[in-house]
Amino acid sequence: MDKSLIDRISKVIKKPYVSDLLSLAVPQEYWDIIFKKKFGDVSIEIETDYEGDGIVKPDEYYFFTIRKIFPNVGSVMLYYEAWDGDWVEMIIDDRGYKIGYEDANGFVDTTEKTDITESSDKKIDVYLDKVVDFLLKDTEFRLEMRTFGFTPHREINVFIEFPQTNGLEGKYEKYEVESWDSAEVREHEFKYFYDTYGLDWDESQIVFKNYILKLRDVILDEMKLTYG
Repeated sequence: MDKSLIDRISKVIKKPYVSDLLSLAVPQEYWDIIFKKKFGDVSIEIETDYEGDGIVKPDEYYFFTIRKIFPNVGSVMLYYEAWDGDWVEMIIDDRGYKIGYEDANGFVDTTEKTDITESSDKKIDVYLDKVVDFLLKDTEFRLEMRTFGFTPHREINVFIEFPQTNGLEGKYEKYEVESWDSAEVREHEFKYFYDTYGLDWDESQIVFKNYILKLRDVILDEMKLTYG
């Protein structure tokens, strides 16, 4: 595909972008350069449900995102689109902060006091669930067991590097992880969720709680598998 055609496609494609590219029969190998023409230095991520090949097929599950890195803010999601036609494009200022968002229902100005959950509960629920998945994917942890001589006592710890802590690692004993039955979002976590995913406080609370509960189950399953 020559450069002039790529330029033309980047100017004429309409939201939802993936559906439009599929209808135009644009080969997926060119999508990355098309979106770079449209949004600048961005990266695209594609999740599919079949054999992990990453190939988007009409009417089959996929989840598509466009992300951009801003200085002092980090990686920000600009756009997502799902297999069922749901899509959201974040309206971002030059510094990477969200001004609003646009979906099939129109534009919402989030600089004013609005309730994003009133727009489309199903769409927002899908988006928040995906944010939880992204957080789990970006979380790193390792297990460590301590024994105490010939006594039967042992201590199982997990060291976790949360995506919102800029590489800092926290240590937790097994009983602490087992006690994670709720979570309250704090200022630094809210800032990360707002800057990275454009979430308001209530959405951040929903995401953080679900993330911690799922992370607890993942860690405890790994502890059981590793140490019995």
